Amino acid sequence: MRIPITKGREFSASDGEGAPPVAVISETLARRYFPDEDPVGRRVKAGTAQSSPWYAVVGVAGDVSRFMFDRETPPMLYLPNQQFPDRGAYFVIRVSGEPMSALPAVRAQIAALDDKLPLYEIKSHQQMIADKLAGLGLASELMAMFGALALILAAVGVYGVMSYAVSQRTREIGVRMALGARPRDVLRLVVGQTLKLTALGLAIGLPAAFALGRVMAGALFGVVALDPITFVGFTLLLTSMAVFAGYLPARRAMRVDPMTSLRAE
Repeated sequence: MRIPITKGREFSASDGEGAPPVAVISETLARRYFPDEDPVGRRVKAGTAQSSPWYAVVGVAGDVSRFMFDRETPPMLYLPNQQFPDRGAYFVIRVSGEPMSALPAVRAQIAALDDKLPLYEIKSHQQMIADKLAGLGLASELMAMFGALALILAAVGVYGVMSYAVSQRTREIGVRMALGARPRDVLRLVVGQTLKLTALGLAIGLPAAFALGRVMAGALFGVVALDPITFVGFTLLLTSMAVFAGYLPARRAMRVDPMTSLRAE
């Protein structure tokens, strides 16, 4: 795995069954329990049970995250497999070129040791990462879909409100045009009202989004409370959608016949 040994040594053939129990600890564990001393040669134990064995620290390894989204590097205790044999094991094999191309050679080596040993759950490193991220990918796709749906509903809502407002002000618009208002004045009136409503919505929504971002930043890895690009980008996007939704009824208002609107009840 290319995890470096920063102090002491790694496991050797002498650390086998019957030899004194030994361990390699990570730098985080060393800093936590041996802050002002060399941990090599000291003893550690896992657990608080009286029967838990003590291990002599023979080396310190570099830190490594167990999961890519870990906020903090966990302390690690490595034990030699020769002293703690198990019925199952995972092998990590580094190859050059296509990872799965080495599978026949791996099968042959394991069969040479014991042809009855089962070999299963064979995956490349990239496939392991993809499997870990499968659930997060689905969640992100659902969030993106719901976000797009919310944006569409917001645009439809703004269009409905502005369309209704224009229909309610038909006589007013007709009077304005009869008194000399030009179509662009009507356009400015309707779009201006749209921008006011949009500004009011953003004034309420942006602080709420910032507060929710702080909550998510404390719960999810990689989420920041204030991402200027995201906030500015979606503010411009929502404003553009609102202006477009208000522009459509504004165009209809520009074509209002003053005489028809004055006769309308």
